Amino acid sequence: MKALLFDWYNVIDIRGELNDELLEAIEQWRMRYKTGVISTLSRTTYEAVMDPERYGIFDVLQLGGETGYVKPSKHAYLHAAHMLALEPEECVFIDDLAINADGALDAGMKGIVYESNKQLFEELKRIGIV
Repeated sequence: MKALLFDWYNVIDIRGELNDELLEAIEQWRMRYKTGVISTLSRTTYEAVMDPERYGIFDVLQLGGETGYVKPSKHAYLHAAHMLALEPEECVFIDDLAINADGALDAGMKGIVYESNKQLFEELKRIGIV
């Protein structure tokens, strides 16, 4: 795998606060993988919540409001892979909704359903990412 793509609502919690543990892990993973977000989130919302020092943590922001491609349409995932200059098979997508992880599978990516940081880290370790 060459890229880890995330749904925005794994990077922030249900209260709208940043998931610092996951963001710190993403910063480490960026040494070996490209990173991105696939979300319906607007750029304004992203910039309002994300610490400006961390804007560059993601190589790609595939925001449905800007591109018109929304999950679980396979076009959302294919567009993100294209923006990273990768094939979908080289990407892992993480989302808390199974329908969106399944959309990634339909596009040729590996899809992981996010339940917690611990579960995600274990799943990524199982498939040889971390």
